[in-house]
Amino acid sequence: MHNIIESDLGAALGNDMVKDCVGLKWRFFLKPDDVYVDDWGMTWRYVCNDFGVFTEIADFPLAGDKVKLESFTIPDPDEQTQYEPFKQLKNRYG
Repeated sequence: MHNIIESDLGAALGNDMVKDCVGLKWRFFLKPDDVYVDDWGMTWRYVCNDFGVFTEIADFPLAGDKVKLESFTIPDPDEQTQYEPFKQLKNRYG
């Protein structure tokens, strides 16, 4: 999930730009579930080790069968909720 506090830290340190993105980067911690599927059909899982907790891709939607490509649908790039973090950052920082 997008964390606006990270942007505040950059602004406090004098950074003259705020970075945000749409896509895979924000899928890493998309949901609190131990295992979840994102809107690209990728299955993610949380992993805990001696260094902390992270997520990793557990399964790919097209893995193992090229025929799956024929019916695969990518997420709608015009779906507006994915751009909400941009709007929040623009409102916050101008």
